[in-house]
Amino acid sequence: MKLSSLFNSFNLRFREVYNFARYPIESISRITQRRAQNIYENIEIPGNKQQNNSQEIQSTIPFPERLESNQQYNGYVANGNAQHLPESFNGFNGTVNQTLPRQLIKKQANLSLLQPLKENTEIRGRRGRYRVDNIVLNQEWERVRQYLGIHLLNNKPVCIKEYLLPESDFNQQETRERKDKFEELASVNFKSEEGKDFRLITPWDAIASRDERRCYLITELVDNRTSLREYLEATQHPMTSQQVRKVLELVLVSLQYLHTDSRINLPLGQRPHGNLSLDSLLIYPDNSYNNSENEQFFIYLSDFALWENLFKSPILKLDSITVEKDLQDLGSIAFYLLNGGDKDSNYGTLFDPKNETHWGNINDISLKHFIRRLLGLDTPFTSAEKARICLLTPQPYLQNTIEQVIEPEKENESESSNDSKKIPIALTVIIFAFLVGFIGGISWLLLNWVFKGKPPEMFSGEAPICCIEEVGVTEALNKNKKPITYNVSTSETTLRYLMTTPNFVAPRKTFPLELRHRIQKSKSLQLNYKPVEKIAVAIANLKNNQADFFITEHSEEELQNIPNANELESQPVAYEGIVVFVPFSDSQRDKSLPEALNGKISFEDLQKIYRGEISTWKELNKDLPDLEIKIYIPDDKNLVNRFKEILYKDSNQPDFDDLVNQGKIIRQPTGKTLNAILSDFESAKQIGGIGFGLLSQVYNQCAVYPLSIGNKGQEVQALVQNSGKDINPKTDLCNDKGGYYPNPETIGVEKDYPLKFPISVVYSQDEKSSLAGKEIVKILITDEGQTLFSEAGLVPIRKLNDN
Repeated sequence: MKLSSLFNSFNLRFREVYNFARYPIESISRITQRRAQNIYENIEIPGNKQQNNSQEIQSTIPFPERLESNQQYNGYVANGNAQHLPESFNGFNGTVNQTLPRQLIKKQANLSLLQPLKENTEIRGRRGRYRVDNIVLNQEWERVRQYLGIHLLNNKPVCIKEYLLPESDFNQQETRERKDKFEELASVNFKSEEGKDFRLITPWDAIASRDERRCYLITELVDNRTSLREYLEATQHPMTSQQVRKVLELVLVSLQYLHTDSRINLPLGQRPHGNLSLDSLLIYPDNSYNNSENEQFFIYLSDFALWENLFKSPILKLDSITVEKDLQDLGSIAFYLLNGGDKDSNYGTLFDPKNETHWGNINDISLKHFIRRLLGLDTPFTSAEKARICLLTPQPYLQNTIEQVIEPEKENESESSNDSKKIPIALTVIIFAFLVGFIGGISWLLLNWVFKGKPPEMFSGEAPICCIEEVGVTEALNKNKKPITYNVSTSETTLRYLMTTPNFVAPRKTFPLELRHRIQKSKSLQLNYKPVEKIAVAIANLKNNQADFFITEHSEEELQNIPNANELESQPVAYEGIVVFVPFSDSQRDKSLPEALNGKISFEDLQKIYRGEISTWKELNKDLPDLEIKIYIPDDKNLVNRFKEILYKDSNQPDFDDLVNQGKIIRQPTGKTLNAILSDFESAKQIGGIGFGLLSQVYNQCAVYPLSIGNKGQEVQALVQNSGKDINPKTDLCNDKGGYYPNPETIGVEKDYPLKFPISVVYSQDEKSSLAGKEIVKILITDEGQTLFSEAGLVPIRKLNDN
């Protein structure tokens, strides 16, 4: 006996014992059924004895000798071109031709499964013939084998995946049913060509062998692809947060398409993938990006449960195939990628996302929150589309990612001795510089006093204060133990978004809760937030002393046009902007619309577009691509009106409602628009959409590109890179998150950006009634208060200190 046969025999016995121990009832039932079937098959009916004897003689031919006599075994192995092996099935008419006793077949199955295909073996399918052109690629699991092959019709390389249906696990009826279902895959149409980023390894041909317990799945061959598990084993280190975000984005694109596109023809009714894992996701390097520090890649989805589950033992309990399971499996994959695999290399134990200690080496807290939502450990996503929108838009847990880079200990140790020698010199320099600065400062004070006749003020009233705790509270406000109450109108888009969305500035907290917590922690002030429906109610409450101040996005000029808004003081504490955006396709950046527009658009061109005067970009400029323009506006009327007032000023403003009714403009939430614009551009038709929305909702995503805007030749960009330069179409918005931010010097201070408006604290001009309002302004313009606005995507009124 060969060693391989002995091993296979032992392995098969072990699995039988294991399955029996795990599923005793199902196993006993299956054994009883098979025993009854054997008894039934061996019952002889009196008469026709000669025919029975001849069949028995034929059945006693040794199995190996029958294989040797099969001259065409290595020839065609499908659709009846090979001689009958122990059992042969017709996958089309369901007939069964048994030529050996079941006991002998089971004995041979226990010794060895069907032999792997040899080179030059040809397989006939519905779409042509295929030849095995290389040795087995992967034979880790004896039921599934992979080969390199050639489609003989056009010599195109293909991947041939062979599935076995061992008799020990599948009886005749089960085998026939699985073959019938498997052949239906040949009619599956995923239409993967509809979008470049919908990367699915789907069946080209599905062949169920008539004569053997084999099935063959023919798919496209993707060179240089490897599973995520093999990738982790090869690199021997976890993926970075940036890489994991890229994996999530690419997989969610494919899942969204798979889950929702009605054009997908799935005869078995299983729309979700159902089998996502480190083994079924394939990573393929994108060689068009020559940047070793910023690795680019694509992710392919393979091994769908639609066909993989057909070849799993009937006694195994399979998980239900649902959209929710796909998202949970993707969350597990992301968790494993951050850990470098699904097992601890030191102890061999599985990583468990429910075990908080297994998150210990993951520093990206925002990504952790997102993965926990995928896993269902926090508020779960209901669809891949919503998860992808959260990943691409400035959701709270996707902002301010912190990657900590730790120097190797050996380098620190080697440098420590040199650093110790430098300490005395450095200390001497510091002390000398301090003395020079101190003497210079005293000299300046004395000279200023002599020539001006009075000592200068050390700090002006406008000097920025670091922290909330450093703000001095007036004695009158300290004595008043009454809580400070303020209103915000929920009809104002930015403030409603700011005040109601959790996790912006602190985990699980909204902006009002975190502000209240910080003030109460450092001061003896109680801050109560009470939302109101309209700005008029907030004004009335302030006039009637039912509130101490309110926060609004109305400018001081706009407040003067509101009844009863006289004798009020307005102080800006932050700014918000409206951005105009077009699709930003990371996979097609060289041919992107931002590149063609040079990253900007003028008021004049924008007015033409939103009046519905042009239908393609080429009509706007002959140098632009000939793409259809699809126009979007937000579903918030106040924001739309503000956009029209700023853009058109005294000129004729278009009636957007009429244009919406005519189908020239689409009105929908901004988050949905971001996703639609990117999908339209990456589709086969390639539509160049345009829309606008709040800067705080568009910032820190990469589905769209915010254009510079203004009069022709004077366009201003709202976002600036850490280098101090504006973003441009070549800026990688997807991978440089944290490398750019809203520019306070163009929006807040110099106020050059045209589509902007202030966020202001409004209080009474009466000295006594204004105490709380003035105090909250001092708090909100500290570095700490301004940082809270910045983290929420708003623009500080000034550039913050680096520290």
